[in-house]
Amino acid sequence: MAIITLTSDFGEKDYYVPAFKGEIYSACPSVQVVDISNVIEPYAVDDAAYVLKNAFSHFPKKTIHVVRVFEMSEKEPQIIVCSYKDHFFIAPNNGILSMVFDERPAAAVMIDHERITLRTPHDLYCRAIRTLVYNGSLSDLGRPINEIEQRLMLRPVIYDNNIRGIVRKIDHYGNVITNISRTEVEPILKNSNFTIILRRNDMIHKLHDYYSDVPQGEQLARFNSKNMLEIALNCGRANELLGLNEGDTIKIEY
Repeated sequence: MAIITLTSDFGEKDYYVPAFKGEIYSACPSVQVVDISNVIEPYAVDDAAYVLKNAFSHFPKKTIHVVRVFEMSEKEPQIIVCSYKDHFFIAPNNGILSMVFDERPAAAVMIDHERITLRTPHDLYCRAIRTLVYNGSLSDLGRPINEIEQRLMLRPVIYDNNIRGIVRKIDHYGNVITNISRTEVEPILKNSNFTIILRRNDMIHKLHDYYSDVPQGEQLARFNSKNMLEIALNCGRANELLGLNEGDTIKIEY
């Protein structure tokens, strides 16, 4: 049974998600549709890319990942289909996949509007899904493209004695996830004294492995399961206590 995942900014209050799922099942009754997230903030391409990037590899190979975030209202929307690390991705060509992929996709095509009569925006996606499920060939969907739309992802800046990053994501538990990765900073901090300076001039001088390394209600810094620097509160919401929001600066002096 083919697995289709859905990541969208459709929300859960309206009929948009069930209507699209109904179209998918009508086109391919044998598939299984799995929600990654449909509560991405409207037009939040960065947020959607973060969620999908960290989720897709946990699914079986050949899973088809559908992304519908920041869709432009156009007569002929630009929808691309990519093959990457033995998974398929269908998304608007708005730069979102460039933030999901760490390298060029193995193949990419732009869906050909001349091969399908559009009744609703769902039609392009459903046709692509059906083709991939029953044929598995991108070449039947449209013309090959050499490049997909690129969108820059903010990277931390490393100076001689400090590192400046940003808050990338506040998760469900209020953990503050930054754009500073273990591979970028661990060699620098390994043999140095350092101070992590937060928005309200709160400071952290040590990295921990587990939330339980500190008493309940105490803040800590750690590298999470995706090896990104995270500011957390054991059994609490760090973002609220520390006044941190997505986009705020995180500074490490060493």
